[in-house]
Amino acid sequence: MKIVLVYPRFEKFLKDNKDLDKGLIDYFLGDFTTPPSLGIPILASLTPPEHEVILLDDNSGDPVDYTIEADLIGINCFTPQATRAFEIADGFRAHGKKVIMGGFFPSFMVDECLKHADSVNVGECEPTWHQILRDTQAGQLKKIYKGGCSFDVSKLTMPKREIFYSKESYDWDEDLVQVTRGCMYSCAMCAIPAHMGQKMRFRPIDDVVREVSQLKYENVYLADDTLFFPQKKMVDYSKALLEALTPLKKKYFVASTMALNTDKDFLDLMAKSGVKNFYCTMNVDPVSIKALAGGIAEQQMLIDLVKKLEDRDIRFFGSCGLGRDWDDTSIADRILDLYDKAGIHTAEFFIFTPYPGSVHWDRLVRQNRIIDYTWAHYNGAHVVTQPANMSADQLYGQFIKVWNEFFRMQKTQHAASLEPATWKDGRRSVGKPLERQGVRGQAVITGIGALSPIGNDPEAITNSLRNAVSGIAPCTRFDASHFRTDLCGEIKGFDPLEYLSSDEVALYEDRYLQYAITSARKAFNNAGLIRNKADTTSDIALVIGTCNGGLLSAEEEYKWIQGKSERVFDEKMNLTAQYYGFGKALADALGITGEVWLVTTACSSTTGALGLAQLLINRGYYKTVLVGGSDTLCVANYSGFNGLKAMSTERTAPFSEPVGLNIGEASVFWIVEEMEHALLRNAKCLGKIAGHATTCDAYHPTSPDPRGEGVYRTLKGALEYSGIDISAIGCINAHGTGTDANDRAETKGIAKFIGNIQIPVAGTKSFFGHCMGSTGILEATCNLLAMNAGFLPPTINFKAPRAGCTLDYIPNVARDKNYNAFISANYAFGGNNASVVITTWDAVVPQRSNSSERVVITGAGAVTSLGLTLDATLDALNDGRCGIGSVASLGLEPLEATMAGLVAHFKAADIDRRLDFTGMNHLSRMAVAASFDALQNTGLKIRAKNSEETGIVMGVCNGPPESDHMNKVFSSPDFACDINNFSNITANSTAGWVAGALQLKGVNMTLSPGHHAGIQSLAYAYEMLADKRAKAIIAAGSDEVYPQTFYNYNLIGYLYNGDREKQYALHFDDKKRKVLGEGAASLVLETLISAKARNAKILGEVLSYGMTIDGGVYDRQCLEPDGVIRAIRIALSRAELAADAIDCIIWAPQGNAQDRKVLDAINGVFTNDSSHIPLITSTFNTGYIETASLLMCTGLVLRSLDRGIPIWQQKTGIPEIDGRKMEKKPRYIMSIGSSDVGYNFTTIIATGENSGE
Repeated sequence: MKIVLVYPRFEKFLKDNKDLDKGLIDYFLGDFTTPPSLGIPILASLTPPEHEVILLDDNSGDPVDYTIEADLIGINCFTPQATRAFEIADGFRAHGKKVIMGGFFPSFMVDECLKHADSVNVGECEPTWHQILRDTQAGQLKKIYKGGCSFDVSKLTMPKREIFYSKESYDWDEDLVQVTRGCMYSCAMCAIPAHMGQKMRFRPIDDVVREVSQLKYENVYLADDTLFFPQKKMVDYSKALLEALTPLKKKYFVASTMALNTDKDFLDLMAKSGVKNFYCTMNVDPVSIKALAGGIAEQQMLIDLVKKLEDRDIRFFGSCGLGRDWDDTSIADRILDLYDKAGIHTAEFFIFTPYPGSVHWDRLVRQNRIIDYTWAHYNGAHVVTQPANMSADQLYGQFIKVWNEFFRMQKTQHAASLEPATWKDGRRSVGKPLERQGVRGQAVITGIGALSPIGNDPEAITNSLRNAVSGIAPCTRFDASHFRTDLCGEIKGFDPLEYLSSDEVALYEDRYLQYAITSARKAFNNAGLIRNKADTTSDIALVIGTCNGGLLSAEEEYKWIQGKSERVFDEKMNLTAQYYGFGKALADALGITGEVWLVTTACSSTTGALGLAQLLINRGYYKTVLVGGSDTLCVANYSGFNGLKAMSTERTAPFSEPVGLNIGEASVFWIVEEMEHALLRNAKCLGKIAGHATTCDAYHPTSPDPRGEGVYRTLKGALEYSGIDISAIGCINAHGTGTDANDRAETKGIAKFIGNIQIPVAGTKSFFGHCMGSTGILEATCNLLAMNAGFLPPTINFKAPRAGCTLDYIPNVARDKNYNAFISANYAFGGNNASVVITTWDAVVPQRSNSSERVVITGAGAVTSLGLTLDATLDALNDGRCGIGSVASLGLEPLEATMAGLVAHFKAADIDRRLDFTGMNHLSRMAVAASFDALQNTGLKIRAKNSEETGIVMGVCNGPPESDHMNKVFSSPDFACDINNFSNITANSTAGWVAGALQLKGVNMTLSPGHHAGIQSLAYAYEMLADKRAKAIIAAGSDEVYPQTFYNYNLIGYLYNGDREKQYALHFDDKKRKVLGEGAASLVLETLISAKARNAKILGEVLSYGMTIDGGVYDRQCLEPDGVIRAIRIALSRAELAADAIDCIIWAPQGNAQDRKVLDAINGVFTNDSSHIPLITSTFNTGYIETASLLMCTGLVLRSLDRGIPIWQQKTGIPEIDGRKMEKKPRYIMSIGSSDVGYNFTTIIATGENSGE
């Protein structure tokens, strides 16, 4: 026979209820499906194998085919399913099928069911099922079968769960197990005693253990409310059961009332066995009833119980009924008050509903109080009886109130606790409703730390925004009387000793570092994550942005040069003045040893950093990212903008009059976490980074594209990445500098972006001025705080719209508005544009695909002291030439060091007649030439149709030379600037020149982690391509040895002299000396799809990278290999390779003790003999090019393999290394670099048959 077992659909008690907060549907159990109750798999297991059993799970969406060939239709149902069960039964009978019903409802409503079915099984099915099958086969199906309630549970068969295990539509990955049957109590609302008897029947524990051990899921629901009752027989059985279940390592969901065994040892055993959820039905037992009535002793019992369970990692799930005869219109408030006191975060609420078979049902029928016999309404969400102390509408109102208010109380910090604790693969995870919303991999903001001109905490900033309180005032930091204005935005009330020790204040002496450490620690505190310097962690990534960086320390250097300070330039001043000192200081102060990314795109730095933080979370690399930035007021910066005549003599008024900006300072940090991780630790989520984009104008080094095209493309890119419709955007936080060129261009770009949609535009710089690199995250913070507080931040100081400024700029007064998303954007020197889409934390955003594009290298270019192209350099290397020579061209007085690998100055025509070097410094010319060489090498031509899909990522160490500007500032009595030099000293100016020269309008980024920054640029380019943000990106690095750098390095003992610079080689006995080189390197990266589409030759495929930073004291050299080892292992893990797969290693030794660290790391990871692996470098031929040596050598090796020529002879001076030969073409190449201060980088590239080719 063919038997169809049916599980009817039932209405979930929160589904489609428009009176409830929509979040309950989106994020809780509003619409869920579960596997059928145990009745159906038990029937399947009892059915002899000669019969075919089919499950029709109507509840999970299986289509109902009434014409199916079947001999018997068995419908299992409980009360809320009855309405649908009758529909299905009628349909099958209309098609001539025999139908039998069984379960709780049919057992007590036999006559009602026989109106729709041919037969009803009353009570348990085990005693009757075989007879039912025989009678069906004989055509003699009886109307009623009585199974009773005394079946010997030791004879239970194993439920046949495989009939539903294959289904993927269930929302609970949980198995149900029945341990006992019957109940000794006779609770008025419960039908169990009537259905299963009042005598307890216990299954043999060995049978239970055998069944549980075979279950598919880690989560197991022990479906017995009696297990934890305090009667001795129950206690003895439960103890023995829990002991026996412990080795199975399952996670159990158990249920009872407050009338349970709370003995300490018993609770400990519950925890030990794996109990993770305790479901407690309330307003049914005397204790909880009295607690809800205000009983102090009973409330304390509940509080103690919840704490005891939570202390044992057992979640208390309070299921509370409303509508008992003693309840009135205060019941919702009393429940909420009690749950708040007890710290209950997981709950459900139901309207007391009488079920046939219960004492409650019989009593209410006698009292004629049943007002609704629609069985589908008997799901706990409908009033089906007349309440005793209120109307039906009032009871329903109490039900809605308690749900909505409880959800609103919990959702910002306990959203994951709204459901039972769920486990997957041994770790806690969110439940299916949250999983459906795509919370995994989403980046939520959980902490904010801020120092700003309008407040040093979120509350103060929110208050200033709402009340239009300006932070712009006359400068007190330095004498600004020489400039057009002394108005600026200063941080007020800062005390470094509030968050730093006196030793730390001395160590991190630059004000911007003190700002950063303070605001970062505030962010951790705000997120409920306490970081101690001694507790190092590699599980947190650090993404930081700055424009000025250590400019205050650099000012001290130039004051000394100009005889205005007695403090001599030293190693620590050098470190603090460098961009990479920022990352090192933060990592050291906060005990972070994970990845450190340092974004230096001038005014857009921290906006770009926010996008990078989102990427690290989305890609699954980190659960927690600290992201932010810091910039402080500096005379040199103030002087530059004054010289450009960009400053306003009044408080700045973006998009209004007068024209001009004010300079400000700020430091703001966010804790960004992977959403599931944040929810599971009950973090208070403040917002979500939903999208980001970077582009380049490729127009002018300091002026924006007047058409606003870059603005438009950046806003459009961020919105498209978020997946949000533009109609959901409630506000655009504009860059709004107040300068005429910016405000006009930005208005045009925004107007094109929004079209006919009216979206207000906020100019928050009107509050605090232009805070340089930290302005992006400060402005995003302002709009986030305003959004969460329900208003739009105004543009203050607004008189009337300036010509060309035609949008709604929210003039002067905050505007009340509820909205769930905004865009914040910033535009910088060099044409860099960046924007982010921020939403409320619980806004539903489309789930992003986890698929990644494969990324290949198709071209390489270089400019070195050996040649102006990569091929010229490669030929020189194979000829054994050395490009290291005299530094006489630097024009310095005689020094101990006299040699470097300098690139002779060259003209555009020496590279290509079509290039224009006008306005470029030597650094940018080298970068343009190397990038042009790489494009020529790959045959990729940049045209209008692909310029927006092609980008540039530039790595920076020292950055562009600032000496002309700085010397003029500190040599002139009025702190005058060198305008031409000032326009070029931002770290991202080089990327801007490259983009402009080659028309690269796509992804645009500058990264400044110091030595080997070119490798970080490769890593970022790889991520952008893998994430489908571009089709091609140039990853580049460029370094110039300019006179002041050479002088400084010689002064502090960083340069070899004498024989060691003439015969540059590796000397482990010297800690820091080297021979500098200059030059540039570029690699063209493309998606494999793009490369194949144009039949490009593939040099290799980027498989992975790894980055770390060493722990240790800020200003001490890092010589231990641990951080390098971690970086190597991260890269191997991401590439899914074993160490012995690597058969070529590229490195960039400095020629000192630093290099021993890399060699020790190689020996530490490659546990098999690594002495056969070739170690390749070009450093000793070109000089050590801090940013580019490693990237350059990577390109040189790939090009050598492409040309089929041998690798050049190595010149380390160590025979064991120089004598290694590349016997065959390597399959996997690893590039390894590490700096003195502990930044570590690794990449893995596949070649030949292992690459995209």
